[in-house]
Amino acid sequence: LFGIKNLNKVKIENGGTSFLVQESSSPIIFIDRSTLIEFVNNAFINTFGIEPNFIVGQPISRIIEDEEVLFLIDTLKFFGTRQVPVKTAKCTKRNGNKATFDITIVPIVDKKSSDSKKLENVKSDDKSKDSNSKSKIVHRLAIIFVDKTTKKNLKKRCILVQKNNQKLIDL
Repeated sequence: LFGIKNLNKVKIENGGTSFLVQESSSPIIFIDRSTLIEFVNNAFINTFGIEPNFIVGQPISRIIEDEEVLFLIDTLKFFGTRQVPVKTAKCTKRNGNKATFDITIVPIVDKKSSDSKKLENVKSDDKSKDSNSKSKIVHRLAIIFVDKTTKKNLKKRCILVQKNNQKLIDL
């Protein structure tokens, strides 16, 4: 998934990966190390109502408002080695509406850099396993969104319908 600017124009060696990301039902964005948005999938466009030409190149803070989540993203771009789930991040949609999402942040490691570092470590007879994990360079971050606002509203509507049905039954 390296070198993504427009996923539709780029052929990725890992065949179906671009299709899976593009056609996922979950909104997914990729940001670079400077936290600028590089790519958004179709679900992001549908959920947030923002076309790629308006959001690509913008800072992630344009979407995610939560300062703690932004700090976590800033930290993960340097030290991320595994995905991190985050509960309830407040985000902004195109129309200015606020929405709550559960997000998962997935660091994408530059394999070429980490492989060359591992090779250097082996040559220098470094026996520490931690040095290999520290040598991984996060190339970009993928952020996957799950809309909690919609689920909460759906749950409220279901409870209301259930109460109304109970009232009808009681009559």
